Amino acid sequence: MILSGYSDNHLLPVSEIKLPVQDLLIFRGLGVFDYMRTYQRKIFLLDDHINRLLSSADRMGLHHHWLFDQLRDKLLHLAELSPLSESAFRVILTGGLGAHSLEPGPARLFILTEPVHPYPAEVYRTGIRAKLFSYDRYRPEAKSITYSQAVLELAEAKKEGYSEVIYHSGEWVTEGTTCNFFGIRNGVLITPEDGILKGTRRNFILSYAEEMLPVEIRPVSLAELEKLDEAFLTSTTREILPVTSINRFSVGSGKPGAFTARLHEHYRRLVLG
Repeated sequence: MILSGYSDNHLLPVSEIKLPVQDLLIFRGLGVFDYMRTYQRKIFLLDDHINRLLSSADRMGLHHHWLFDQLRDKLLHLAELSPLSESAFRVILTGGLGAHSLEPGPARLFILTEPVHPYPAEVYRTGIRAKLFSYDRYRPEAKSITYSQAVLELAEAKKEGYSEVIYHSGEWVTEGTTCNFFGIRNGVLITPEDGILKGTRRNFILSYAEEMLPVEIRPVSLAELEKLDEAFLTSTTREILPVTSINRFSVGSGKPGAFTARLHEHYRRLVLG
C-alpha cells in the first residue's frame, strides 16, 4: 500500500519524503505542525486545522509563502488519493535555514498521509488515569513541533501506570500533552482558556455543549480537581476521552460520567451524520 504526501509542491510516496539535515526543524527544533483525520473519507474541520497551522506559523515567526487555498487543495487531493478507509494527515512547516543555524529561512512544507490510530473502545467504558505535572509550555497558543517534554513525561507516567499527563502552572490546570482538559462540577462544564493551545475539537465541542449543560470558560485551580464530578480530554484522536482518576484520587465516582458519555455520543452523531 502506497501512501502519498507532499514535499513542498512535489507529490511523492511518503516513504520517499526527506528533510534536509540542516533545516532548523532538526538543528533547533523550530517548526509548526497540525494533525487532522477523516470521517467517512472527508477531513473533519479541515478549514479550522489550516487556520490554526497558519496562525501557529505566524506566532513562531516562520517565513513561508503558503496560502490557505493552496494547503486546502493539497489536503483534499491527498484525501482523494488515499487507499486507507480513514486517513490522518500531518502537515509540517519547518524553520528552514537562513544565513546561519540561528536564522530561520524559507519554511519547507511537508504533508504526510498516515493511518488513523483511534483509542480502543474499552478506554471509553473504563476511563483513564492521569498524572499532574508542572510545566509552562513555550508559546502555548502555537502548535510548535517541540514536544520533547511531552514525550519524556508521558513515558515516565506510563511506567507508573498512568495513561496521560495533565499540565499545570503551579496553581492552575492548563492542558494535556496533546489535548485539552474539561471538567464537570455540579452540572456545569468548565474548561481553561489561557495558556493553552485551543484545539479544534475543544472549539467544536463548545459549539454544541451549551445545548446540554451550562458552560464556564475560566481558570480551573488544582484544588478544584478533587471536587469535580467528571473530567475528560479532547483531541483529534481522543475525541472525548473520560478521565476517572488524577494522581491518586478518583474523579467523581471513579467511572466515566453521564454528561461525558452524552457529549461524546452527540459528537459521534455530528461527525458521522
